[in-house]
Amino acid sequence: MSDSNERRRAASVMRWEFAALAVLVVLLIAVLIVNQSPNVDDMGETASTVEAEPATSATIASRAPETNETPATSEAPTATTGVFSDGKSEPDARASDASESGDATDEMPPSGSDEDSVAPQQDETAPETAETDEEPAAISVGGGFACALRIDGTAHCWGFQGFGQTDALSGAFRSISSGPGHTCGLRANGSVECWGWNDVGQSSAPAGEFVSVSAGAKHTCGLRANGGVECWGDDGTSDGRAPAGSFRSIHAARYSTCGLLVDGEISCWGEAVSAEAPVPRGSFTRLSVSRDGDVACGLRTDRTVACWGRNYQGQASAPGGLFIDVAAGPWHSCGVRADRSVECWGEEDQGQSEVPTGSFESVVVGEGHACALGTDEAVSCWGSHGRSEGTSPAGLFTSLVAGLYESCGLLVSGTPVCWGQQYDGRDAAPPGEFASFSTGDWHACALRDSGQVECWGWNFDGQTDVADDRLGSVDGGRYHSCGLRPDGSVSCWGGYSEELMDAHFVPEGQFVALSAGGSKTCALRAESTAACWTAEGLIEAPSGVFLSLSVGVHHNCGLREDRSIECWGDNSNGELNAPEGAFTIVSAGERTSCALDLAGRISCWGSVYDGLLGAPQGIFADVSVSTWHGCALDHDGEVVCWGDNSQGELDAPSGPFEDVIVGRNFTCAHRVDRQLVCWGNGGRAEFAARQR
Repeated sequence: MSDSNERRRAASVMRWEFAALAVLVVLLIAVLIVNQSPNVDDMGETASTVEAEPATSATIASRAPETNETPATSEAPTATTGVFSDGKSEPDARASDASESGDATDEMPPSGSDEDSVAPQQDETAPETAETDEEPAAISVGGGFACALRIDGTAHCWGFQGFGQTDALSGAFRSISSGPGHTCGLRANGSVECWGWNDVGQSSAPAGEFVSVSAGAKHTCGLRANGGVECWGDDGTSDGRAPAGSFRSIHAARYSTCGLLVDGEISCWGEAVSAEAPVPRGSFTRLSVSRDGDVACGLRTDRTVACWGRNYQGQASAPGGLFIDVAAGPWHSCGVRADRSVECWGEEDQGQSEVPTGSFESVVVGEGHACALGTDEAVSCWGSHGRSEGTSPAGLFTSLVAGLYESCGLLVSGTPVCWGQQYDGRDAAPPGEFASFSTGDWHACALRDSGQVECWGWNFDGQTDVADDRLGSVDGGRYHSCGLRPDGSVSCWGGYSEELMDAHFVPEGQFVALSAGGSKTCALRAESTAACWTAEGLIEAPSGVFLSLSVGVHHNCGLREDRSIECWGDNSNGELNAPEGAFTIVSAGERTSCALDLAGRISCWGSVYDGLLGAPQGIFADVSVSTWHGCALDHDGEVVCWGDNSQGELDAPSGPFEDVIVGRNFTCAHRVDRQLVCWGNGGRAEFAARQR
């Protein structure tokens, strides 16, 4: 071989060696890039439970990890999977209109939080994102309203809508979080958009990219991609600024926020007991904050529980032992032990400590009730003195959210359902033909041709536990119902006090008509004189002859023989200042009454604050009023409503109808084919769970 050939061979070998070396370098760089790029799998694990203001939050739970290590992050499923993820790290949503408890008023709601997750596209050059503790959850519960994310990421909200909180923005979201009167959603590009109440800027989200968002009462906080926290609105403090540090999850409550740092420490700020109390040191894997922000609990890496904040009932005195989940409530707290049993501590007077036996994955806590998700995917609820929020729903579930007086869950089919005081079905009339019907404040009753009565709706005081009687007429008050038997005697059930529920007073004698309202009932005797009573006994009624009676909450009205109107009872808002003239119908509401004159025109009097004095013009055949809305039936059989529409009370369907009667936040009407149709109550009937 010549020297030139030898040199060519050597050069060829060197070229191949350099090429092989270049390939190895490229492969090494590729491996380094893959290892250093952000892992989508680290987005979205369990942030156990979150609560917010007393009207601000809801707790969320789904399957709890079985290890005692800091949860590894996992990829949020894409929208096509049908799985939802909690955009709040731990939703903060409160539930239920507290207004429907006692003498409630439909006012500002509470907070709740959830999300639907769509994994964002990762860019190799993008900055590393912070680890988050979000966990799948489809429903976010606010104050008397709720929102859910559909499979395509679009939001649907229902319930109380006085601040526009059910007017969800269009487009897809990765997650949502609801406060008492507003909701914020996280877009796929990391931007945050909010809707609803915005009196102090809680719905005015700043620009930029976030990885999660959490809504409180009048403030909202978002977690940035670098682990920093930015808040907007008012959390009750002078500056409202979040502390420095790198966080993995945040939980906004009423006027405070707590966050779990990446090193496992917890930091709280704002105006609440839990923010002012010393936060325990140590490393935690999950955090739960009560709706009012006054109680918080954390699960340590060694699986023991530490609680702090308000402790009047022992709700912050966590027991010893090992746990896999914990949920802090305003008056009691609960946890799932390592053996998967549930233990609760704190207030017990509503049955909160009467926990069921079984094997459970997670637990959520409301005002006086709790619900746990079993390893068999069934849900068990308890507490609240047997009210509907403590009743277990039928079906198999993947996640739970608790509000003050209701709970919601995601069925394995992906369908969201709710149960509790707001989801009592008052706006869902039973099928079939009825001879007549009536409404109470939060329930309704109807009479079949056979004399059988069916009642539905809120049953806290037994007002839908129908007496075993054949009746000729029926009417409902706030906490009770009464009917007339064919012989004219009175039958009543329910009551406004537990002591009297099983022994409701009824007068003796024969009656021809009755009317119930508030805690009272009045009836016309055969001689057309009036008798009135409560569960405790007879009360004063005016003398003389009446053609008809209408019982309101605090006052009553009757139509005299000459068709003039006489009212009696409370006159704080001019309830007794009935107009002069002749009338055919009178309807007494809570603070306002309305009547039809002989020509069919509507006249109303009473409170100037309830929106009922501006009755529609025209000629009508029937009229009925309640607390904040009224409805009238025109001569074509169509229903016209006015007043408050925060829960869809005015959204009357097309007729024709024969008559109409309104409840506190819903309305029912009788079609000419004798079918009943009800509407209002925020459309909650569509999401009401079946009970087991």
